[in-house]
Amino acid sequence: MPTPAAVRLHERPVAAHLRPLPARDPSRAALRARVLEVIAAEAANPHLTPADVAAALGITDRTLARLFEHAPRSVAGHIAQARLDLALEHLDDARFSGDLDVVARRSGYSSVADLDRAVLASTGLTPADHQTDADDEPPVAGPRRGYRPTLPRGRRARDVVALLR
Repeated sequence: MPTPAAVRLHERPVAAHLRPLPARDPSRAALRARVLEVIAAEAANPHLTPADVAAALGITDRTLARLFEHAPRSVAGHIAQARLDLALEHLDDARFSGDLDVVARRSGYSSVADLDRAVLASTGLTPADHQTDADDEPPVAGPRRGYRPTLPRGRRARDVVALLR
């Protein structure tokens, strides 16, 4: 039969691994919300980094990283998403029709190429394809560059064409 001291030794390692859940602390949740507010307000700044967000809130970079360590998206991911959301809003705005350089600058991208990569990765469309006039239907995303359709096993191209007729 184990002695009480031996039982306490076995309980200690389990208790050492137990930590309070980070989402339960209301001050952490409020600070995370404030971080997202700063990101939304400063997303158009192409030089915005997680370190800038931490400095704006008066916390360390490590504290900022800990706030989002259990979240599905990092601080840098939130910055990238805020820029993308801003870019998509500008692309839908008729005032910026055809002027991708202005859209890129106002969305926090340092170049049109950066804007192009982000929008293409997210939507499957280039920014130029994404821009629509008020009268036009939004474009439908098609196959991405480099897409090569494959035929079902045992089928030849002429068989598939015959089926489509």
